[in-house]
Amino acid sequence: MEIYNFLNSIDIAEYCRSIQYQFNAMEAAFIVFNSDTLTIEKRHAAYTEIIDTMPDMNFCGRKKESLSLHQVLKDYMKIEDRLQELFYAETEKTVYQYSCLVSYDRCDEWFEEKTLYDTCSAVLTAIQSENSSRDPEDKVKRYGITKKRLNSGQFIRAMATPDGRILEYYSQGALCTEEQRLHNWLFRDMWIKIPTPFRKGDIVAGTADSKAWSSEYNQQPFVLEEICYWSKNAKGNELHGHDAFDMTAYGYWVDNNGRLFYECMHSYQNLEYYKGALTGNQRILTAVSNHMKGEIDYALLLNAYEILHQEKQLEDNRQIQCRYTDEGQILAGLSEKMKKENVSSH
Repeated sequence: MEIYNFLNSIDIAEYCRSIQYQFNAMEAAFIVFNSDTLTIEKRHAAYTEIIDTMPDMNFCGRKKESLSLHQVLKDYMKIEDRLQELFYAETEKTVYQYSCLVSYDRCDEWFEEKTLYDTCSAVLTAIQSENSSRDPEDKVKRYGITKKRLNSGQFIRAMATPDGRILEYYSQGALCTEEQRLHNWLFRDMWIKIPTPFRKGDIVAGTADSKAWSSEYNQQPFVLEEICYWSKNAKGNELHGHDAFDMTAYGYWVDNNGRLFYECMHSYQNLEYYKGALTGNQRILTAVSNHMKGEIDYALLLNAYEILHQEKQLEDNRQIQCRYTDEGQILAGLSEKMKKENVSSH
């Protein structure tokens, strides 16, 4: 199968395709599982293709159980079909509620709608109505629709696209213990190697649709210093004791105040070359990048940091200055515009 099409990052997909990197059946299933834009139907179709066209192999996660990958995928699809049936079914003592994930310049934020609905069709109608009246500048990425059983902790939560297509399900108390266990841990307690084209010093960012281990800076540009498998020389899922949360990339971000900080993001397979414009405090990332690549020395890096930081402060101060009248700015010694006009009139 053309597994490269299921990778979240266009840049990583193109690189893996160019080197004809071969993923085995378990790695292919991991990639399909972590694809951010596949609907339930398309994800199941991909699992079925893996079963039909790729050799079976032992599925062995951190729990050290040896299972048939093909059978695990079949069982998992049955569980999701069951969750979908339960989610849409009209049942007593249950209510629906939704929230939406809105994307801003530097982060994504969830907003919860307080209204409760008695049927799935009612909540979907409410979402459609909200979409039709929403400000075009609002960038809604996801809807979370939760079916809750009253007087208990049981729920089924569906992640959906803005037009209502279901991407995946989460649940608590809706399945038997064994089913819940399989649905919770599948592909979350394993680590695989996915080759990337990136090098130390590249400016990268997470994909726009990324949902895995999301944080407020996952989709912000940063200067890459290391990807976890670079130093560990890992192949396949050989990093025993590690899981998907450990698929990390490390580097330098810049905060709103212009300070650099070192951090990591937990889904390196979602990285892409940053193609946007670096503005404001983010401009320092260019100097950090070129320093890491050996193109400039420490002195130029530090001078660039100081100059760009001062320029940003001056820009912010100018914006504050514009709030005052010309007369006020003259009285504060910030402008001589009116003073010169008064002199010329005399």
